[in-house]
Amino acid sequence: MKREIFGLALALVMVVAIGATALPALAAESSSDGTFQLNNAAPDVTSVVLYELNETTTTTSMAPQTEYAVKIEAGDANTLDDIRYVTVVIQKQSYSGSDDPIDQATYQYDRDASPKWSLVGPLSTTWSIDEPDCKVQGDLTGMAGTWWLHFTPGKIAREATWDIKVTVQDDTAEDTLSPTDLSMQWYGELTADDTSFGFGTVDLGTADNPITTPTDNKVDVTAIANGNYKLESKSGNWVGQGAGAETATLDWDATLESGHFLLENDGNNTVATTNNVQDSYTTITNYPSVAAPTAETGDSKGVYAWVSLAVNGFIPQEYKGNFYLQIATD
Repeated sequence: MKREIFGLALALVMVVAIGATALPALAAESSSDGTFQLNNAAPDVTSVVLYELNETTTTTSMAPQTEYAVKIEAGDANTLDDIRYVTVVIQKQSYSGSDDPIDQATYQYDRDASPKWSLVGPLSTTWSIDEPDCKVQGDLTGMAGTWWLHFTPGKIAREATWDIKVTVQDDTAEDTLSPTDLSMQWYGELTADDTSFGFGTVDLGTADNPITTPTDNKVDVTAIANGNYKLESKSGNWVGQGAGAETATLDWDATLESGHFLLENDGNNTVATTNNVQDSYTTITNYPSVAAPTAETGDSKGVYAWVSLAVNGFIPQEYKGNFYLQIATD
């Protein structure tokens, strides 16, 4: 009797155990791929400002052969790493041609280049880039950044009103911002190709003795300017090279007093239309308004000169003096 009761109890326990493992239902899973295409967000140029070299003082005026800095602020919702190019076109207002030393220069930041900033054109001119001073946005993971371009306008960048056009590009879109009405100041250079000249041996009381050395009877100069210009001259008293170092006094009125001399000059070798050289700058005949040169090498101009002496008051000797030439805006 005891054995039967024990066996029944054991059977019940086994049934309960088997029933507990069979209650949960079986489950299975599967998956499906989903996609979406993200449209590109165009970059955004938020600010373009012209500064002096110090990157502190803003300006609306430029001068050839002076360095300036352009500060560019831009953003991209796809992060700054999406920006490929920052192109800066510095151009005379209303100009629509290609890069040219007179009217336009182009600079560019290229994310993938080294160095990052470069001058695109015009090349082989006095337009230049100060690449070590240029700055690029270092962290490209953000949405907004700053770039700096340091540049120098060329010698014949036209005296006029200019614009700066900045375009920021990614692979498919771009944005542009252009500060306008910036002025380019007048600029001029003058170089004496003939650094000395002479009238040879002249007599007392003679008039209009021409230059004999150089043999073409003129002083050649090279003029470089970015706008119309004039040429001016002046002189002073000349000094004798003998023991007494007597002075020949420069005169420019109608009468040559004792010991006085007169200098005349012009630009076309016509003594009848010359102007008298004074002790302050006066415009040379034929050069009151000369068109700006079209090349950075400038224009060659000749200045013809003549000397007249009073009838007395000079000791025979060599006399020397300075003859100054100047280029100025007309």
